[in-house]
Amino acid sequence: MLNPSIRKYMKTHDIPYKTISHPRAYTASQCAQAAHIKGNHFAKSVVVKLDGKFTLVAIPANTRLNLELLKKETRAKRAEIAKEFEFQDKFKDCEVGAIPLFGELYNMDVYLADSLAHKEWFVFNAGNHDQLLKIKRDDFLNLVHPKALLQC
Repeated sequence: MLNPSIRKYMKTHDIPYKTISHPRAYTASQCAQAAHIKGNHFAKSVVVKLDGKFTLVAIPANTRLNLELLKKETRAKRAEIAKEFEFQDKFKDCEVGAIPLFGELYNMDVYLADSLAHKEWFVFNAGNHDQLLKIKRDDFLNLVHPKALLQC
């Protein structure tokens, strides 16, 4: 069943989406494989601290985040991947490691990899380890308003 806060958020904003159920998986690559989604269409959430502020960065499942490039593109002095124990209390309605890309729900900015912005649609975790959300790129951009499209 879809996370209630996400379901309410999508309904409130009248955003069409599709849920995709899959066998439990814990990494972005495993989720993509379990759901038969290409890694470049799966947006994994990476929680990063930019100058000490928690931020969500969405990158394709088949890539690694380049922190130096992220720092340069966001003009941050410091960029580091946050540790789960540092932010898990922000996502009380989600299973650990299954963070959706809705920064507004968690009072966080969102940055999106440019390569995802060129996809017609992509999928991401729906707050648990056995369900994904599929959303059209334009709907995502209109809903989330990412701060920037990153080359990383």
